[in-house]
Amino acid sequence: MLCMAFLDCNGNPLPTNYEAWRDEAKERSTETPTKGLSTGSRQSPTQLSLDSSGSLGGGDKHFVILVSEKQSRVLTLPSQTCLYKQQLCENSFVIKAEVTTVKDAPCLVCYVSNGHLMILSIPSLRQLVDVDFTPLADLRIAKTFCISALGHGMYLSSPSEMQKFAISSEFYKIMDTLLGELFMEREMPERPKENFFTGLFGGGVRNVDREELFGEASGKSSRSVAKLIPGPAAPPGMEQAQMRAGTLAGEVSKTRMMMVERGQKLGQLEDKTEKMMNEAETFSTAAHQLMLKYKDKKWYQL
Repeated sequence: MLCMAFLDCNGNPLPTNYEAWRDEAKERSTETPTKGLSTGSRQSPTQLSLDSSGSLGGGDKHFVILVSEKQSRVLTLPSQTCLYKQQLCENSFVIKAEVTTVKDAPCLVCYVSNGHLMILSIPSLRQLVDVDFTPLADLRIAKTFCISALGHGMYLSSPSEMQKFAISSEFYKIMDTLLGELFMEREMPERPKENFFTGLFGGGVRNVDREELFGEASGKSSRSVAKLIPGPAAPPGMEQAQMRAGTLAGEVSKTRMMMVERGQKLGQLEDKTEKMMNEAETFSTAAHQLMLKYKDKKWYQL
């Protein structure tokens, strides 16, 4: 049984039973104040007046709604006569069912395993809404899905996130006023100017140039640091001569590199020639020894 709710004769949900509590010692002290009365208090429930019979009489005056995974029924009390019966689903089953009030009218809200949200009228169990709400992707949704009054519901979409929803459009309009803030907004102050020595000794890796260390950026330029003062512009012929000299120096350097490479290749060729000569001499020695070994032997001794 997923849900059981009791209704009055008009089809409205019965309020939750409760008892009023009072402090009897405090009331006695208020009526007859005396000195030396103990300050300790003891609370006890009030005695409710009951009828002599202790039961309600005279016909059916209440309804009870029973909701299971497949169907819902409305019975009259105390005769237990079934007035309405509704098949909720066939291929799926109801996960959560709750009787709530939407727009001052009671209704039955059911969340089905196929992701649909159904709303039925009370007590006639007439289907009002059947909409695709959210798929049952996680068992956490089924365990935490709940519906409260005025068509407000919520469930845990993740271990750290709560999803709220509203069935009634009137409640949806006032949902923005129910949102709170965890932190108060404050304007961020301006960042203080960074000192040179703070960045140098405690600011981590930082690129520092020569002008920032010894130039005008450090506060005062040092007299011992020489400055490069550009001279007068050179004549056009001098620039061409410098370009030619640079080109000639490049050619000489290139020729020198080629000569070095040629010398390296000649050295490698000389090493290979010497290696071949050594191998030829070794082969000649081995052939001579083989000839001496078989020189005095006949053909039938081989």
